[in-house]
Amino acid sequence: MDDMKFDWFNVSTLLQHFEPWTLFAAVFILSLIAALILKKWLWLQIEHWAQKTPNSWRDRIVHELNLPAKMFVLGLTFSFAQNFVPDNFHHENLINLTLRIYFIFAGIVVLNRAAKIMIAGDHGYFGKLNVGSRQLILIIARVVIYLIGGLIILDGLGISITPLLASLGVGSVAVALALQDTLSNFFSGIYVLADRPINIGDYVRLDDGAGMEGYVVQIGWRSTRIQQLSGNVVVVPNSKIASSRLTNYNLPTPETSFSVSVGVSYDADLDKVEKISLEVAKKVVSQTAGSPPSYVPSVSFNSFGDSSINMSVNLRAQKFADSFQLKHELIKALHARFKAEGIEIPHPQLLQQRSCCGNTSKT
Repeated sequence: MDDMKFDWFNVSTLLQHFEPWTLFAAVFILSLIAALILKKWLWLQIEHWAQKTPNSWRDRIVHELNLPAKMFVLGLTFSFAQNFVPDNFHHENLINLTLRIYFIFAGIVVLNRAAKIMIAGDHGYFGKLNVGSRQLILIIARVVIYLIGGLIILDGLGISITPLLASLGVGSVAVALALQDTLSNFFSGIYVLADRPINIGDYVRLDDGAGMEGYVVQIGWRSTRIQQLSGNVVVVPNSKIASSRLTNYNLPTPETSFSVSVGVSYDADLDKVEKISLEVAKKVVSQTAGSPPSYVPSVSFNSFGDSSINMSVNLRAQKFADSFQLKHELIKALHARFKAEGIEIPHPQLLQQRSCCGNTSKT
């Protein structure tokens, strides 16, 4: 009687009274309920900790990793329940294979969520990029993660991936040759996004012979769109952006210095010219929007020309586009003031001689 009682409460003997699938399902369900309750309690503590901190990225981490945590709880519960299956169970290999593939898939989900946190968030290196750039990098990261994860799953299923890799290699060469220009623009776009020589809103000028310049309004995976001051949008391939010499007037700061050149007669009083030019420049700066309030204009004589003494009136604009209006107002104001003060702005003598000779030959 004592032996019978002992055998009844012996675990291995007790388990033999159940069918393998019934036993596995019962242990799995009970363990899963207990694990989910424990996970829920732990996750509430983590969320409470994240809400206490001022960093919003911690809330994002907790939110994005909630699903992977549930998946790992499910996988660990499945693995725990497997220990209660009898050794002579014929489908044990199938359970092991399923469990292995499941954990690989869960790892892919974790890497995907981690890439989303790091790239799509507003913090760190990628947070300085625009939304379109971050989405492009995130898509590339996801493709790489899913591709590597898929190959690992195929290898776990016992499928040889060597012929597949060879086929992908040959196919990649053929695709690369067929899409050479597209791929060149694509990888140039990646370079532009990674190196960040330009950003949305920057005023740039391309050294392409045509003097292309304007505001960057969009950086895509194949091309960059530049809006000219006329309002027209020019689509420039990223390969041209990457290979051309480019001037970014927003780097290192949006403020830019410029000068307006003007010549005065050799008979002019240079001290008077300098004083009047400074007065006019200061008045233009104070009355025209686009100049830094604290900037003080300056005047510098720089050369003896053929018919005039040349000088530069130096100004500064808050952004490059503001310099056009400042130049416009300064030239008008200088011309009017010099005319009122009797300061001559001589015409180039060489141009006059050519014009004179040309008129003589016509008559």
